[in-house]
Amino acid sequence: MRNIVFQAKGYQHGPISRMISPSDLGEFTKPFVFLDYFDSIADKNGGFGWHPHSGIATVSLVLDGQTEIEENTGFKGKIEKGAVEYMQAGGGVWHTSHRDVGQRMHGFQLWVSLPPELEENKATSHYLKKEEVAVKDNVRIILGEYQGVKSPIKAPNDMSYLQVSLKKGQKWTYTPPKTHNVLWLQVYEGELSNFKKDEVVVFDHSNESITVEALEDTSLILGSAAKFAHDLHLGRSSVHTNYSSLVRSQAKIENQLQELIKKGVLDR
Repeated sequence: MRNIVFQAKGYQHGPISRMISPSDLGEFTKPFVFLDYFDSIADKNGGFGWHPHSGIATVSLVLDGQTEIEENTGFKGKIEKGAVEYMQAGGGVWHTSHRDVGQRMHGFQLWVSLPPELEENKATSHYLKKEEVAVKDNVRIILGEYQGVKSPIKAPNDMSYLQVSLKKGQKWTYTPPKTHNVLWLQVYEGELSNFKKDEVVVFDHSNESITVEALEDTSLILGSAAKFAHDLHLGRSSVHTNYSSLVRSQAKIENQLQELIKKGVLDR
């Protein structure tokens, strides 16, 4: 039986529950270095103002609600229920989001570390509507592959990120690829026999299977991967594999900020 090394509800940060951070669990779960779970209704015009990222890919999974997004690359869009937005920040990008008063927003944002060959590349985005997400039986494949079915989004690492739905009494076994020794999950609806709603559960480093049983209709997310071989160098909303890359990307982010100020998008 695969051992559990961590199981907790994370810590509250306003309307957000922070489940994994680069400075704590992220060292054990990398390339999954950050996970936020959010469920709130905007009592004023809400969202996140303009802010930068580099060295990571952000993966936004919307369970309910919608939000409008914009990047300094020129990309704009609306992420709605069931949709996925994958933003590979590379060497630097700024983005923002907005939702209207009374609008519920329920979902997850995951950060994935980028390997050295990608961490300073040009920023790119990939948006999937609900019906464009790959599905195999009761599993939606957000990133990676499950039982021969691949996500339309090319993952930056040897990894899989899955959304799983189970009926009451249903058992489900996940057998990771032989290369995957990192594994975690979080229930966000219902309850499993061993795991309660809103807990992140991190398993030991091995490639053994896990079997779960739903005590009621249950939904969860799960990540598995080959352990990221590089160190984590942290900056403002950035994670890089080395200090030099972090410094170059922070300089690029500052240049992008000056451009946004010149265009009147942001004040200093």
